[in-house]
Amino acid sequence: MTTTDYRKLGLTDDDPKRAEFDMYAKEPPAGEWGYMVDDYGIKYRRGLVAQRLRPGWWPFAYEDAERERQARRPRHGDNVPQECGAAIVRLTPDTAFYSWRNEMVIADPDLKVPHLAQARLTLWVRPQGMGGIVIDCDVTFDLKARTYSFADNGERWFAGIGADWPAELKEQAESKAAKLLAFFLAAMDARDNGPERPVTGHDRYNRQMQVWTERIRAYCAEHGLKFEDGIGGGSEAFRIDGEYMAVGRIAAKYLPDLITESWAATAAAEPAASLAS
Repeated sequence: MTTTDYRKLGLTDDDPKRAEFDMYAKEPPAGEWGYMVDDYGIKYRRGLVAQRLRPGWWPFAYEDAERERQARRPRHGDNVPQECGAAIVRLTPDTAFYSWRNEMVIADPDLKVPHLAQARLTLWVRPQGMGGIVIDCDVTFDLKARTYSFADNGERWFAGIGADWPAELKEQAESKAAKLLAFFLAAMDARDNGPERPVTGHDRYNRQMQVWTERIRAYCAEHGLKFEDGIGGGSEAFRIDGEYMAVGRIAAKYLPDLITESWAATAAAEPAASLAS
């Protein structure tokens, strides 16, 4: 019996070494964008006197004290130094709240050197079928020096920028690494000067829901249509003049800019009191 390695489907000799097929891969967002926290149970890491007297390093911690304690338990015989962060954070592009698949980034702090952090990027190579060809790339961030560097391809378990990569793929790696560094530096500042925890994708989505409701209700009032919200659990569906409609259909029929404009309005969203709320 033979098995198919689906990761190799559609690959050609022109694709970089280590590239793989992902049937659910997404292209990077178009235009200007950055990263946001798309995770639960994350707060800003505060309270260390040493970090308050200098520019802070890893700015995140787990909201649940027991989860944070478990993350700091001895590994390979050593405790995680108090100066180091331990919380791993999931990040996604800040242009929408949904499953970003290959565009999602898992970032984690170095458990021995306080000012270092790592992330693995999954880069978009090209479309293939209904998915795409992608390739991984590891990057290290020095939050003290405010720089980043890519892994050496000779390092075990790590993947750097390949010599056979086209210029646009190298530029994508540089662009994403720069966006991540900018996100971390902004989070370091917010950790010392902002709310208790970062605004998450879910916070922004909740705000988008409010904007949807406000915009649709106002449109119905202006045009003499009967409006009901909270239909079907109140997530993304409303009833207009007795017709049950999802937001996408409402946008197509009545308000073509509803989705993009409502998401733009979420940039000023406030974090909830707790991620559990």
